[in-house]
Amino acid sequence: KITYKRGRCNCDADLLSRFPYDESDIDDNGHPHRVRCFTSTLASSTQPIQLNVITRSKSKAIQQSSSPTSPSATVPLSSDSSTIHHRSIFDLYIDRIRIEQMKDVNLSNRIKSILAQPDQYPHEIVDDGILYKVINRIDGSIIQLPWLPASLIPEVLFLFHDHPMSGHFGVTRTFHKVREQFFFPRMYDHIKRYVRSCSACAQFNVQRQKKPGFLQCELPPDGVFEIMQMDFWKAPVRSSN
Repeated sequence: KITYKRGRCNCDADLLSRFPYDESDIDDNGHPHRVRCFTSTLASSTQPIQLNVITRSKSKAIQQSSSPTSPSATVPLSSDSSTIHHRSIFDLYIDRIRIEQMKDVNLSNRIKSILAQPDQYPHEIVDDGILYKVINRIDGSIIQLPWLPASLIPEVLFLFHDHPMSGHFGVTRTFHKVREQFFFPRMYDHIKRYVRSCSACAQFNVQRQKKPGFLQCELPPDGVFEIMQMDFWKAPVRSSN
């Protein structure tokens, strides 16, 4: 017997990914309704698992509960609070760059030289104890990028390449992402070596070029001069001296 089930009731399409449901969620025909409360099999008691999804009805209920007349109104997340949060993270990271620059012997000596003779370093500036590189863009804009010490280069490359939010981009895209935030000498070479040494990229990236062919060895001829090979070589050009 073949029984038709609607899409929302068809929970056995893939038995391996089938979600659990309670007996109260089964209708009269034996079809499970859409599950509203997931149960954890690892816990001793049945506890609902919190889902990070807010439906339309739930959002309306939250708006009503957060009205000014309600005594237990929650503070909404405004853009100002998020801006302050990101600014505090950036300031904390800037403080770390300042500390690591002071630990770096080359950068600390460079900062002292710039403070002593700033006219000799037109493309470098020290602001609040942090060394910045002055970059002139093609569009005419001038930006200041913090000079990254050598101790922080591996961590920054990890954040811009290996982090789940980075996506394991290639050399060029990773280079353009890093150069918009930081500066350090031989940046492209560092990024190129780092990306090429990434095991995940080497394992999952598809080569977009043909593999080198196998060496086709020719059989030795039976007679003399049956196979001949000629290499054309041009004589070197004599110099004027």
